[in-house]
Amino acid sequence: MFTTNGEFENFIIFATIKKLLTYKNIKQVMAEIKVTYNGDFRTESTNGQSPIIIKTDNSMQSQQAGVNFSPVDMLLGSYGACMLSMMGNVAMRRDIDMTGATVNISYEMEEMAIKTIWACFHMKAVAADEKARKAMEGAAKQCPVGNSLRADIVKHLSFIWDD
Repeated sequence: MFTTNGEFENFIIFATIKKLLTYKNIKQVMAEIKVTYNGDFRTESTNGQSPIIIKTDNSMQSQQAGVNFSPVDMLLGSYGACMLSMMGNVAMRRDIDMTGATVNISYEMEEMAIKTIWACFHMKAVAADEKARKAMEGAAKQCPVGNSLRADIVKHLSFIWDD
């Protein structure tokens, strides 16, 4: 059944996770991410459903800092992508084209943890009335990535709408 020890280990890990999820009465696993440490503060991540490999380095600790995104960069990029996607869902249902919209994200860290996040959305040429804008802004605030962050992280969201 298994051709390598790695296949057997992966099977055991997956079976253990599945058993734990069943025990905890968790209905659905959205994705299984595999992260491999490659030494020198570098990792590679795959999700099994995509051929894409995401590489990270740990910024200042790495001799080649900045070659890849850091794990914190990835978290904030995921947060921004999630918020824009949630807004895009609202826009699509209202037949609003928000192609070209961007969000710039910065953050402050304290004691090895994110303390504050600033996200500035620039809604370039997005033709939306006030009601649609409020719905889209509300959707950004409901993104699952943001909802998964610690409650004590201060999040400042601002929206610039070009008419």
